[in-house]
Order: sequence, then C-alpha cells, then structure tokens
Amino acid sequence: MERLGYIPGDSFLHRLDPRTKLGLLALLSVVSMQGKFPVLLALTALLVAAFADMRVSMRGVFGAIRYFLYLLSGIFIIRLFGEGSGWLPQLDISTAAPAALFCWRLLIVVLGGAALIIATSTAALRGALVWLLAPIPFISGVRAAAMLALLVRFLPLILDEAAQTGEALKSRNIEQRRNPFIRPIYFTGVLFRRVFARADELSDALQSRCFSDNRTPPPLRFGVADGWVLVSSVISMVIVLLYL
Repeated sequence: MERLGYIPGDSFLHRLDPRTKLGLLALLSVVSMQGKFPVLLALTALLVAAFADMRVSMRGVFGAIRYFLYLLSGIFIIRLFGEGSGWLPQLDISTAAPAALFCWRLLIVVLGGAALIIATSTAALRGALVWLLAPIPFISGVRAAAMLALLVRFLPLILDEAAQTGEALKSRNIEQRRNPFIRPIYFTGVLFRRVFARADELSDALQSRCFSDNRTPPPLRFGVADGWVLVSSVISMVIVLLYL
C-alpha cells in the first residue's frame, strides 16, 4: 500500500454505517488519550484485528503513514530532553516511558483514521458529514462535506507528487550541490507548480461534470449492528474513563 485510500471489501468495518465509524473514531480518540497501558494495548490489538479483517497488512499501513512515523520519532526525541539549567538541553532517561506512551496514543488515533479511510468511500463519508453538519446553523453541511471529501482525495495526490519530485531531483544529482538551500528551493518550487496544475485539472473536471451543491446524497442505513457497536463502545469508554 503506497498511500491511504478506500479499498472495497466486505469486512465488519466496511458494513457499518459511516456515521457509526465517525463516532467510533471520536470515541477511540478520547479513550486513547485518557487510557493507560492495558487500555492502549487492547486498542492496538483491536485495530490490528480490524486491519486483518479488511485484509490489509500492517506493513502496508505503516508504509503509507511513514511520514507521520518520522514525526513521532522527532517528538519522542524532543521529549527525551529536559529543559536543563543552561542553554543546551539535557537528556532525561526518566521521560522515555511517558514520551513513548504519548507517541503510542497519537499512533492509535492515526491508525483509527487510516482504518476509517480504508473502509469508507468518499461518497459515504461526505454523506455522513452532511448529516452531522445539517443541524448546525449558518454552516452549509453540503459544501463543508464536499471540501473535506476533496481534501481527502487530494492529499494522497500531493504525497505522490512530492515523491515523484524527489525522485526527479535525485536523478539530476541535486544532492551533489554544495549549497544546502538549493534542494529545498527547487523541491518546493517544482512541487507547488505541479500541485497547482493538479488543482486546475481537478477544477476543470468538476466544472465539466456540472458539479454543484445540489447533489443526491448516498443512502445511509443505521442497522442493528451499528446500534450495538455504539452502545458497547460508549459503555467501554465510560468504564475506561471512570475506573481505569
């Protein structure tokens, strides 16, 4: 898996209503940020089982979110250093466990979001967001959902363009330049030009298909399984927050 995206399937998560999946992601975020080691271990096992049910390898998922893993590594290293008494920070080994726990919490939230993206089509996600934003006044749920759906679809394209731009610069021996600012300048310029070109193509494609806010939303079906999943998840969250 080179990038995150919807993968059609018949797993348990695929069959759930998209509104249920958004609720589960919200509950997962709350529990992961408040739960302790046993809770995080249980959430991790649950996510691994969900990816296995969707027949998606964890190696592919980690490969798709590798840039976030780099960010987590940087956060872990920064939290290892205390403020210190002078100008230079001092290494504090006692902060290793809290730092690892903090990064683990963030990783669980990101994996939950990845599971949502893999198991939910863009149209279904847009329909769920329209339903959720409909009661909020002065906000066009249809427009906001369309913008978010386009963002979900466009972000993987930006990552693809960044990878292709990096490979093109390497083939031109950009890393042999002595000036350290040459590579980021060329990389940023080329990447922005290609991203804006992709955006223009997307805009032309939407206009040619008469895209508007008045679109028929996809059908949303809240079944018995959705009710049981939400009720059990809410009860589990209450138990975790109160007793664990």
